[in-house]
Amino acid sequence: MIARVPSLHRSAVPFLALLAFVAACDDSGSPSGPGKDGGPNGSDGSDNGVHSWYGDIGPMLIEHCGGCHQDGGIAPFEINYESAYQWRALIKSTTEARTMPPMPVNNDGSCRTYSNARWLSDDQIEDIGEWVDAGAPEGVEKELPGLPAGAELKDPDVETDTGIDYMANGDVSDDYRCFPIAWNQASDKYMTAYEVVPGNRQIAHHMILYMIADDQKSWVTQEDAKDETPGYPCYGSASPGNPMPVVLWAPGSGRTDMPAGTGIKIPQNAMLVMQMHYNLANGPGTDRTTIRMKLADSVTEPAIYVPLLNSQIDIQPQMEEEVELPGSTYEAGHLPIPNVEIPIPLTIHGVFPHMHQKGTKLKVTFESTETGEECLVDVHKWDFNWQEGWWYDEPFVMPSTGTNRAFDITCTFNSTGTNTVTNWGEGTSDEMCLTFAYATSPLLEYLGF
Repeated sequence: MIARVPSLHRSAVPFLALLAFVAACDDSGSPSGPGKDGGPNGSDGSDNGVHSWYGDIGPMLIEHCGGCHQDGGIAPFEINYESAYQWRALIKSTTEARTMPPMPVNNDGSCRTYSNARWLSDDQIEDIGEWVDAGAPEGVEKELPGLPAGAELKDPDVETDTGIDYMANGDVSDDYRCFPIAWNQASDKYMTAYEVVPGNRQIAHHMILYMIADDQKSWVTQEDAKDETPGYPCYGSASPGNPMPVVLWAPGSGRTDMPAGTGIKIPQNAMLVMQMHYNLANGPGTDRTTIRMKLADSVTEPAIYVPLLNSQIDIQPQMEEEVELPGSTYEAGHLPIPNVEIPIPLTIHGVFPHMHQKGTKLKVTFESTETGEECLVDVHKWDFNWQEGWWYDEPFVMPSTGTNRAFDITCTFNSTGTNTVTNWGEGTSDEMCLTFAYATSPLLEYLGF
């Protein structure tokens, strides 16, 4: 048992936004917008050491928050000085709590760092707080970087979408919908790069493209045929078991290139399912999200997503403190890779953690006599609504020698508010403790991957 740590769920944002709006009002109740001097304190931020919008705060927020906070985006306001001034109290409180920018995975260097991190350093968070406390001065006006649009994938080999303009379910705040995707290739291919183009950025919250295992294909077909509405509801994942993720997307992401020389094999007869998460805080709407891919007939190092999981979930209800699941250990080389019974070397390039609503923390480590304990991912503030794959700045190469080599995964849950025992499963009330590791090995091609 460990102490409970409250977390800010995304559904709390509208209420906090109201608090921030009230905080930004003067005594008459109307917004107290900034004056020409850049804030009520009269500072223009031109003095050395004074934080200002144009001096340091604006570029920082544009870089880390502009992917969502832009005109037509899913966030409630665009990143510019007028909006930042109005929402300054919320910006300070959410950055201090590390609920914004949303990144459930720790990037402070104590357990890996990530090339696609949305992470503010402690110093940057302190700078934002000081700027807000000083009245959020505007500073000396100058041209700022443009909002990130994400690099495009030009000349894709495949461009596919859901096949329809889907009207998201306006009766729920978060609509999870899965759409089977046609895959018409004459031979097996390797995906080496992709770009996801959301059809409606105001509701498209995140997307995962899954490859369905052969024994689950009939289940998907049956679910899709249950009603006339295209696709089927899919809260946990696209099918029972552990379908393999192929494409991962969140707002602000552009072109994603798989690590050089690597790629995911998509067989000729593959069944692909696009899971869309639609957040309807801005109202309902239609969407037709597109995926563009670069394909190759072969790659130097085939890659797979290795599932590291702990399915022994038995969480009692109404636990006032968080419950840490005993670790689940995989002896190195004997991982849950289909049809592989021999030890194989692995290089891990990134991770995709996954839990449900009761999950709060997740950690994966590797340990051997040669390396000691190596941390592979530390999810310090899990939020189901912000799922993404995270790519290492430097890959982890599993040592080929040493003894007692093993991976270990632990998860922590909060069962407050539940009335029944929670077990492993796909449903809203079920849980998971799972991380997919994007891994390569010189033996994978020999083994048929």
